[in-house]
Amino acid sequence: MSDPSLPLADELRSTGPIRILFVDDEVNALDGLRRGLRGKRHEWDMVFAKGGAAAIEALAEGEFDVIVTDIQMSGVDGFEVLRFALERQPEALRLVLTGQNQFESALRAVTLAHQCLAKPCDRHELREAIERACNLRGLLSDRRLRATLSSIESLPTAPKLFIKISRLVEDENSGTAEIVALLEQDLAISAKLLQVVNSAFFGLPRNVTSLTDATNLLGQRVIRAMVLGEEAVRPFTGKGLFSAADLVREQQHGLKVARLAHRLAGGGALAESAFLAGMMHDLGWTVVGSLLPERYQSFMESHARGERGQDVERATLGAPHEAIGAFILGTWGLPLEVVEAVAYHAQPSCVPHAELNSITLVHVATALLHEIRCASGAEDSRPSGRGLDLSYVASLGLESEVPVWRATAADLVEQWESGGVG
Repeated sequence: MSDPSLPLADELRSTGPIRILFVDDEVNALDGLRRGLRGKRHEWDMVFAKGGAAAIEALAEGEFDVIVTDIQMSGVDGFEVLRFALERQPEALRLVLTGQNQFESALRAVTLAHQCLAKPCDRHELREAIERACNLRGLLSDRRLRATLSSIESLPTAPKLFIKISRLVEDENSGTAEIVALLEQDLAISAKLLQVVNSAFFGLPRNVTSLTDATNLLGQRVIRAMVLGEEAVRPFTGKGLFSAADLVREQQHGLKVARLAHRLAGGGALAESAFLAGMMHDLGWTVVGSLLPERYQSFMESHARGERGQDVERATLGAPHEAIGAFILGTWGLPLEVVEAVAYHAQPSCVPHAELNSITLVHVATALLHEIRCASGAEDSRPSGRGLDLSYVASLGLESEVPVWRATAADLVEQWESGGVG
């Protein structure tokens, strides 16, 4: 169990050395990894295995925090390595390197790996991916909980449609047509997207009847975030304590936070990042309620007795729900700024920064919606409701924005309620 006296940021700093296993059947590839990561040799305990058989032997002899493996290898391939790692060391984070012509293999690996990286992989990109994995390891200091979340039976893998759309969004040679073609392959998500786009959530001036119009009006990245919001709940349907109606309410709340954070950002890349983080900010509750129902029930009993705060979550869940959600999103390869916003939106001052960012926007959006619910006298069953941290806002020099933010939040809530949105 993690130390209740440690804030989340200190938990990140309190972890020990990271042990990493690199696997490839090409000597030149392993030598390239050694050279490229030489600067990390004093921080990481790195083991290089030539081929899948050597990797399995290493996994049988010792424990690793991160595993980085090629997929297509002679003899024992990367899939066998990943399956063995999953069985023997489920708490390890699993990264896969795949060639550009191995996209279908990458999709197969999604069921076994936490993140896929293109091969050849720039050493800076690989370092960043591993460092993020190491930081995510620190988010959850309860080893048993990390093992539970990392096992394939419990931890949902990155949604496939989201991965495909993400690649198209980041490809300057692709456009709306390619994204719409992918969306049309999933009729359920397509129908839900059009339903939400035409609801009071967005307040668009006209009825939208095509995915092309929806993508052009809202933007590719907003559509991508909505796809993730839809796909993310699929693994939890019919599990644990949450009914289908409960999951819908979770999605609606995430969408409201995302919409408000997006509006407060005023447009641009920050608005898109804040929208995605807002959609996913409470994923941890869905994970715990669906996959760890006994822990969730224990927390809710403490909550009913008036016990509040992250210390209670650590004591009953093993970690704050924000950390659990961020851990999963990080293994899916979401941008670090999104993962950080999910992890720290309840305690935004834990991450040093001097200007408005996604953490700020999700914090403000969740806090203001909580204020409005409380002011209206509506019963707020959400255990994560917290007020606006005015001292944090002041540290950014944004005190004058608070009345504007509150007015924006009130306008959006009125819009949603008049449109019959729950």
